[in-house]
Amino acid sequence: MRVLQILLVLTALPTALLGAPCERPVRLLFWSPEISSSNPLDNLPRVELLKCNTGVLQFQAWEPRNKRPLFVQDTNSEGIEQLVTMGNYLVFVGSGGTRDRLWVISVEDRQPKVILHQNPSSVSIETTNRTLRIAVEHGWKKTIYSYPPN
Repeated sequence: MRVLQILLVLTALPTALLGAPCERPVRLLFWSPEISSSNPLDNLPRVELLKCNTGVLQFQAWEPRNKRPLFVQDTNSEGIEQLVTMGNYLVFVGSGGTRDRLWVISVEDRQPKVILHQNPSSVSIETTNRTLRIAVEHGWKKTIYSYPPN
């Protein structure tokens, strides 16, 4: 009887944990480099950050005029430590566990895509008037990423 109960629990896992789109998002953050008041949201390449009813944050990236997301990515994070947008770039640092979760998403040729994903020990983000600099530390090793690339 216990084995059956465990199997039932495993088959009833929330969709956010299985990589499927959140069915009932609790919160939604919308970002697109092409936002304007005269342009309907469905016409834009965009990234949506949803907090699913399970508590997990999830990215959904959308191509313009598409009925389904281009990709759905669970962040394995329940909170936002840092969220920065600059031009065509969105940087998300999620909290949870012993390491940060870093995601950099860009929109190039109206196509959203993940260009960096790491689980570093620490992250710092600097912005200047035209450059986004991300310092990522893995123990004693530090790497600097610049967007747009020089």
